[in-house]
Amino acid sequence: MDKNERMVCTGYTERTVKIGKYICICLIPLCTALFIVGCTSGRTRIFPTVSLCVFTDPHYYDPSLGTTGSAFDDYVKQSKRLTAESEAILESLFDLLLSEAPEIVLVPGDLTKDGERASHLRFAEYLGQLEAAGKKVYVVPGNHDINNPHALQYSGDTTFSVASISPDEFAAIYSDYGYGEALDRDLFSLSYLAEPVDGLWILAMDSCLYRDNTDHPVTGGRFSAETVGWLTAKLEEGLALNKIVFGIMHHSTCEHFIGQKFYFPDYVLDDSASIARLFAQYGMNVIFTGHFHAQDAVKKTFADGSFILDIETGSPITYPCPYRIVSLDSSGKLTIASRRISSIAYDTGGKPFQQYARDFLEDGLDEIMASKLEESNLIPHDIAQEVAPYMASAMIAHYEGDESPSSETLELIRQLEESDSFTRRMIGTGLHNIWTDPEPEDNAFVLYLPKSL
Repeated sequence: MDKNERMVCTGYTERTVKIGKYICICLIPLCTALFIVGCTSGRTRIFPTVSLCVFTDPHYYDPSLGTTGSAFDDYVKQSKRLTAESEAILESLFDLLLSEAPEIVLVPGDLTKDGERASHLRFAEYLGQLEAAGKKVYVVPGNHDINNPHALQYSGDTTFSVASISPDEFAAIYSDYGYGEALDRDLFSLSYLAEPVDGLWILAMDSCLYRDNTDHPVTGGRFSAETVGWLTAKLEEGLALNKIVFGIMHHSTCEHFIGQKFYFPDYVLDDSASIARLFAQYGMNVIFTGHFHAQDAVKKTFADGSFILDIETGSPITYPCPYRIVSLDSSGKLTIASRRISSIAYDTGGKPFQQYARDFLEDGLDEIMASKLEESNLIPHDIAQEVAPYMASAMIAHYEGDESPSSETLELIRQLEESDSFTRRMIGTGLHNIWTDPEPEDNAFVLYLPKSL
């Protein structure tokens, strides 16, 4: 054993793990530890043949809580989410999933609008349709789902607080969707480990900070030192047992465009570089995330050749209303495809649903972007108003994935980046970064996982 590892009791070993700013103590079975020490490299990986579906951030809202009136309209205008339509969208999505082949369904958080207990109970009932059809469903919480002070009912111009749920209640409500069939659970979060098919582990990771909620839900994410220790122990165990491990979590482990951590710090995990490196070194190459409502995939490779692929999926209630179909074969070939919800049983004013969803997102987005830019106190009102339409277009393109700027957009960015104004140059750089799409492609691509570690 190395200097950081010592035997502490019969059958177990204690290991000190340093991950970024964390120093963690974790216990792993002695037999596993000895196996890890002797056989951690050069082993041929055995890939199960399996198919999965990923959808995330459905933000389901029980319509009995109210979908009319000025208070609800104000919320929808600010959030730019198809909240009133969320049930119809979910029903269409599940009709599609029931017709698809995937054996496993992964849902990386924000299951409900704002953690309303009524919404959770209804959403869990919907998930039962998938389980009844023989699919295995695994969920983790998002920042909206637990201890949320914004759990509201709407009536006219008034809102009323309604019951949210606790972490224990979340695990109980979703017992059939991961928690009740977990191989192991972290004592310090709602993270758990499951094995839906032989040889494939799903490491469901709770990165949310709902215990810190006060008058508003905390948007950012991080792992406690204790949870990092538990995750490390599970990854060591999986490596020793030659398991293929896929992760799901709400927050991203990597920036999906340069500067995302600066512009949108709450959407990338705290200490993400160290955590991503940990995951890659232990062979958890694939993480399915959500939170930003964008279709994007990014691969980060480290100096030792290990890598992590963070596959972020957009929200069904935000244009383009996507979900993903994923397949893995015995050669380690991972195939990613994307689908869009194309119709719903709801009055869309005669518009095809995709056009309806895009028009809804675009309507007023310029004003929201201008307001966000001005909130920084770095961008004056006149410049914010000038560039807001271009920022809105860039964000819509990022939501769609596979960003491809037009020649006019590229010329605009060039002019901004060459401006005498520092503020305009800064905005030009931001636009350039959003429009620059890192490898791989976002909506459809193939990746071969390492055949040995």
